[in-house]
Amino acid sequence: MVLLRSVTRIVGTLTLAFLIFMLIGHLIGHANGPDRMHFHHTPDLLAFVCFPVLTIIGLALAYRNGVLGGGLVLGSIGGLIALRPDLLHSPIWLWTIPGVLHLVDAWYSRKMGRVTG
Repeated sequence: MVLLRSVTRIVGTLTLAFLIFMLIGHLIGHANGPDRMHFHHTPDLLAFVCFPVLTIIGLALAYRNGVLGGGLVLGSIGGLIALRPDLLHSPIWLWTIPGVLHLVDAWYSRKMGRVTG
């Protein structure tokens, strides 16, 4: 279905662009004070790797392999929530929408006999 593929690509691209923009701003900006970005605890570093780093990688991979990329997006958000259960009741779940769309698109494409990508 062309509409599903188009919506998936648009939502995924906008999400990816936003996350990359925010990651770059966070890494080079002054939001973390004069000593820049430091992780004082391992769970903080792991949470940062889960979101946004693995989410960005998953969204980028989803253009070639919707199952792998979409699964990585869902896994990264799941990992973040496992590390930070306080986020369970926050709108962090909205970041799973592009991953779910990529998985649904890949499933539908395989069902119809098309190659995903």
